[in-house]
Amino acid sequence: AARKNTPDEQRGGEQAQTQSPPPSSSPPHENNSGKKEGEQTLKQPPPPASPPTPTEPAKETKKKSPNGVPLTLEGVAKAIKDGKISNIVVMTGAGISVSAGIPDFRTPGTGLYDNLQKYNLPSPEDMFNIEFFRVNPKPFCELA
Repeated sequence: AARKNTPDEQRGGEQAQTQSPPPSSSPPHENNSGKKEGEQTLKQPPPPASPPTPTEPAKETKKKSPNGVPLTLEGVAKAIKDGKISNIVVMTGAGISVSAGIPDFRTPGTGLYDNLQKYNLPSPEDMFNIEFFRVNPKPFCELA
């Protein structure tokens, strides 16, 4: 009787054969750590560092600006008073004037944007939009 071809043989391949690796004649190799070859060693995180213990109080170094003014509140205040500093720039964040009673922009109920309904603006931000101002300056002038 004629033997039928297997699906692999029909596709032009040879009959599939599963090969297992040859058996090892020697036991798995152990390295110096006692682990078998191929085993992964999990690394443990280092123990937390203990806080440094001060042996003497930290010395405050008084840094100075290029013009010799000590960079401390007292040093800068004295330099302003003595006229050594004449160009001063103050940078602040949003809301610095709220403590003086000037409303901020976005707080619901009290914020400026929340109280602009009487001006009938397309959006609250238009109060400060230069393009809107050029077309209709009245809302800005009434608010200011």
